[in-house]
Amino acid sequence: MSLRAIKNLPDWAESQFAVLCDAQNVIRNKSTQDRAGWDYIVEFDEPVKPDVPLDRQRGSITCRVQIKSKTGGSPRIELKLSNALRFCREPDPCFILLMHRKKDTGLIEYYVREFDEELMTLTLRKSREADRDSIFNTHKIRIPITFRPKDRASDPIEALRLQSSGSGTDYAVQKAKLNATLGYEKSSVSGTFTLALSQIQPFIDHAAGLPASFEVERACFNDKRCGIPARTPIFDGKPLSFKFKTSPRSACIRVKGTNGRSAAFEGQFRSFNLPGLPFDRSRATFTSNGISAVIQGHSEMTLNYDMSTTSRRTLAEHYNLLSLNAVLLLGPVSIALDISGKEVLITDEMNCKPIRNNWINWFDKVLTCLNDLVFNSKKPIFSLDDLGFQSDIVTNFVGALSDGDFTITLEFEKLPPQDITIRNVAYFVWLEAGDSTFTAIVRRPCLIQDLEERQLKVVLGDPVILESTTEKGPASRHLPALRRRFEALKTRLGDGILELNGGDLLANL
Repeated sequence: MSLRAIKNLPDWAESQFAVLCDAQNVIRNKSTQDRAGWDYIVEFDEPVKPDVPLDRQRGSITCRVQIKSKTGGSPRIELKLSNALRFCREPDPCFILLMHRKKDTGLIEYYVREFDEELMTLTLRKSREADRDSIFNTHKIRIPITFRPKDRASDPIEALRLQSSGSGTDYAVQKAKLNATLGYEKSSVSGTFTLALSQIQPFIDHAAGLPASFEVERACFNDKRCGIPARTPIFDGKPLSFKFKTSPRSACIRVKGTNGRSAAFEGQFRSFNLPGLPFDRSRATFTSNGISAVIQGHSEMTLNYDMSTTSRRTLAEHYNLLSLNAVLLLGPVSIALDISGKEVLITDEMNCKPIRNNWINWFDKVLTCLNDLVFNSKKPIFSLDDLGFQSDIVTNFVGALSDGDFTITLEFEKLPPQDITIRNVAYFVWLEAGDSTFTAIVRRPCLIQDLEERQLKVVLGDPVILESTTEKGPASRHLPALRRRFEALKTRLGDGILELNGGDLLANL
């Protein structure tokens, strides 16, 4: 269709848009104020779904459209920054519809472009530049909008319908998120602060995670979008307090003894120094549950570990700390530090001061036993006091599961049959500690059976753990199921089974 006779193309474009909407029974409401940023609010009725209740039917789809027209040249226009900002903030889908008149033929081509992430980014950058330059008349600033080949549409109304079909609550949430986050991909705040020379080392210590305090003379921080700081600082002055911590990296400290035993601790590593300062001024820290380390330059590493009996930790953490102490007891050790899977430091062999007392040895034996009962997915939590305050019960529990001959003597009221044959003793044991209950079902093979008159002496071999569990909660919750499992496993062992205390070996001890 030739439009050479049309003198006012912008008016014709808006009229043509109304005609196109009416032809497809699409509701369009014209904006009465040009400052609104769009020319029309367009509503597309959703078809009624017969299998969906009326109160659950989806409402109409709404979008906002600005009509542009141009004669000749490339399909490229300019948009007021004030209108573009409204498009960014509007939760509905927003579109620019260009009616591009070919200069040589007079034919009209339609282009429909959504105000998408690319245009939002451009708008937010232009806005931040205007703020930086103290330009507040945003309607005088223009941003370029280029229409791409894929934006060309033979039926612009259908193009609007299709591109708006995914709108709704999720669309509005995503658009609001883009409006809040675009341009902040690298950082959102930048600034400077000033220190006295005497405060530099305390600042380095603090930044690396040490408990050091320092004083800042002045700080100035700006909101920064698209790399452009805002005109008005977030803060500018002397702060009452100031915290500055480097981001931690995953790390592991491994302590290895000359006897082959070792302990490893997963934790967080921080390090810091100021550019231009000697490396000896640098500080680094490693923190984990129960262990910490401080590294000063090249020269010194201080390793501290806490074996407080009141601290509640996982079994693995307790076991690791006792393994560390055992390593230190047995002579020189070397310490390696891995950061993000790469070994970055290893010390020479050195002697350290371990904790020496009988309780440490007892705890080491107990935790070694418990560690053998627990699957990796289980994480029982308790304090060493939870074990120490019931040391007799714990000692009996560990003894029932430890290697070594186990002798019992049975005395009968009258002479027993001479053909008694005992092949195994079967029993179960349990221990409640902290938030969990440890259980084990055990058999010990009979090595020696000696019957003298009314006494039967039985020597049993090393225990074979048939089943072990570690469950959260008190023992009373788990004992009924433990007894049932014991009876089922005992049946599978066949004849010649000796059962003590109804299977509960340590009952009433």
